[in-house]
Amino acid sequence: MKKIIGGALSIILGLICFSIFPQAFFNLLTGIIPLILITAGCLAIYLKHEDESDGEEETDSWNNTDASETMPPAVPAETGLEEAVITAPADDSLTLLGNTGSLVFHTSDCNFSKSKHCTEVFTSREKAIQEGYKPCGICNP
Repeated sequence: MKKIIGGALSIILGLICFSIFPQAFFNLLTGIIPLILITAGCLAIYLKHEDESDGEEETDSWNNTDASETMPPAVPAETGLEEAVITAPADDSLTLLGNTGSLVFHTSDCNFSKSKHCTEVFTSREKAIQEGYKPCGICNP
């Protein structure tokens, strides 16, 4: 409630000052607008450059994957589905990061694992669950 009152008071004082000194406001505005435009342009160029470099890394890693590693083994036509066993390749370098504030764990490449609260490190999903952590709903480790 204090923030709302402070905000309303700031708006009222700003409108009073604007009505008393409109010329000073417009002088300030004419000096700030070019700086904002230059800063926004530089930021847009920087972010676009960063997006392009991220896209190249994803494309390279996708193209370099071996199809035999990602595809499940073929099931012979004469065997039934109940006999087929499909196993995922073992990932020995699995690192899970747990958020100590929310008790949610993420894969290391999840966007939410970049939080400053993701300080707990787990080597398996079972260990994270035993510690009371829940899996992330986005990356689903």
